[in-house]
Amino acid sequence: MRVIRFLLIPFALLYGLGTEVRNLLYNKGLAASFSFTIPVISVGNLTVGGTGKTPMIEYLIKKLAFQHHTIMLSRGYKRKTKGFKLAGVDDKASTIGDEPYQIYRKFHDHAGVAVGEDRALAITEILARVPDTKLILMDDAYQHRTVNPAMNILLTDFNRPFYKDYLLPVGNLRELRYQARRADVVLVSKCPPNLNATKMDLIEKEVNNYTKDNIPVYFTSLKYLEPKSVFNKTEFKSDNVYAFTGIASPDPFMKFLRNNYLVAGQRNFPDHFDFSGDVLQNKIVKPYRAMQNPDIALVCTEKDAARLVNNPDLERVLKGLPLFYVPVEVYFLRGEQTFLSMVKNKIDEIRVKTEEAEL
Repeated sequence: MRVIRFLLIPFALLYGLGTEVRNLLYNKGLAASFSFTIPVISVGNLTVGGTGKTPMIEYLIKKLAFQHHTIMLSRGYKRKTKGFKLAGVDDKASTIGDEPYQIYRKFHDHAGVAVGEDRALAITEILARVPDTKLILMDDAYQHRTVNPAMNILLTDFNRPFYKDYLLPVGNLRELRYQARRADVVLVSKCPPNLNATKMDLIEKEVNNYTKDNIPVYFTSLKYLEPKSVFNKTEFKSDNVYAFTGIASPDPFMKFLRNNYLVAGQRNFPDHFDFSGDVLQNKIVKPYRAMQNPDIALVCTEKDAARLVNNPDLERVLKGLPLFYVPVEVYFLRGEQTFLSMVKNKIDEIRVKTEEAEL
């Protein structure tokens, strides 16, 4: 592995040069970056792979959407449509992407969901079509510098922090570590629930080696909730599970299952995996049925479930099976109210500036 990484160093240098030139153009004002009259909060990371952005977006919706008409904006990764799209009742994972569809299914009564590759253009469309929008949450937008957000929230995974990582393709960094200086706040995600204050302080020092001065660092963990039925309201009663995933980092999910259930089998697919009827039948349903144990439940993540529902071909294969997904939510290990106050103060600051400018 070390030899392969060594051979990839020239490619990482070229990649890093490209990202640095791009960032320099934005920093010098030679590439256009747009600000908006309503608060735009970006949630992103420096690395590829899952750092818990979607649970964090859901957390912000729960905490803010009742006070501010909110729309979540995403690229809509791996959707089969192009351009700007405002989510509606006819949409599904294939039309807006699995994570946006997951959020739309859960929060459409409280917040809107939009997708668009060009974030600046998408925000313009949102403001034209939904003029009462008061807050936009941009998902996975740290590198989308055409928009100048009111707040940049940078996530880094406790298990693979950006300050120990390397540029693609040697490591998983999309940009050099010091680009963390664009962050207004850093959240260390997926922390162990029992992480002690001494360890937090050490991590905070490591993070602050790359950020601007006095940038706050907070620590969050994930709470897995009671499994819910994917297709109906069947109650989960099993102690045994057969798990399958199509997410970037399945280890925390599998650790939760092993700590709480007997895992009879598992199958992991790549992130955003596009399940087909044949794959489900041959790779999941057949091995599951071969165990001949009706007490074993099929279990997947909520993001996987978003790709399975509202798809007649997939539902036909899975019909009648005890299929459940496990919801997950973010919680803070310390400093939650301070974090929320900072976010709300920034929203109020933008609102007041806009009102003053309109006088």
